[in-house]
Amino acid sequence: GTSILEKTAKKKYLNKITIQIIWFFYALCSIALVLYLIDHMFSKEIADKEKRLVLEDGWTVSINGTQYDDVILDELRFETVSKGDKVVLTKILPQQWRFEEAALCFHVRQTTVDMFVDGQKIYEYGQERLRNNDTIGSGIQIINFSNDNKGKELRIVLEVGENQAFSKIDEIWISEWSDSYRLILAENRLPFFLGAFLVVFGIVVTTILIFVVAA
Repeated sequence: GTSILEKTAKKKYLNKITIQIIWFFYALCSIALVLYLIDHMFSKEIADKEKRLVLEDGWTVSINGTQYDDVILDELRFETVSKGDKVVLTKILPQQWRFEEAALCFHVRQTTVDMFVDGQKIYEYGQERLRNNDTIGSGIQIINFSNDNKGKELRIVLEVGENQAFSKIDEIWISEWSDSYRLILAENRLPFFLGAFLVVFGIVVTTILIFVVAA
C-alpha cells in the first residue's frame, strides 16, 4: 500500500499546485481589472470633452488628374494606388474651432506629404527617402497647425512611394496639440491593451510553469 510519507508528499504537491492555480487566476483577474479601469478612464476622457474636429466633407480629391468634387472622405473608394501615383486633397478650412494650440492629424500610408495653406507650404515629409528609393513609413502625422489658418484653403499633395499602397483616404482631423498623442492612444487602446495583456499573461504562465516543472 501507499506509505504515509508518500501520501503526505502527494498532498503537499496537490496543495502547491492548487495554490499556484489560485495565484494564476488572481493575477489574471487583476490584470483584466487594471486594463478595464484604464480603458474606462480613457473612454471617459474622450466622452467628457469634444477632442477633435473631423474634416470629413467638402473635399476636392484629385487622383492622377481624375477629380472628385464635394467628397466625404469616409465614403470615397478608388482603385488601389501604386508607386508614382499622386493624390491631391483640397478643402476650405472651417472659420472657427476651439483649440488654443491646434494640431492637424492624419494617417500617412507610404506616401510623401506636401502641405499648403493658401498656396504657402507649411509641412513636408518623406521626399528625401523617395529620392533615395528608401521605404517611406506609414503612421499618424501630427502637425502644429496655426489658428491663423481658419477659413483658408488647405491642400495636401501625396506622392505614393510603394505599390498597392491604399484605396481610401483615412480620416483627417484637428485637435488640441497637447491632447493629440493621448487621443490617438485612447482611440487605439483596445489593440494596445490586448497586446499588453498577452505579454503579461505570457510572463505569468511561464513563471507558473517553471514552478510546476521544478516541483
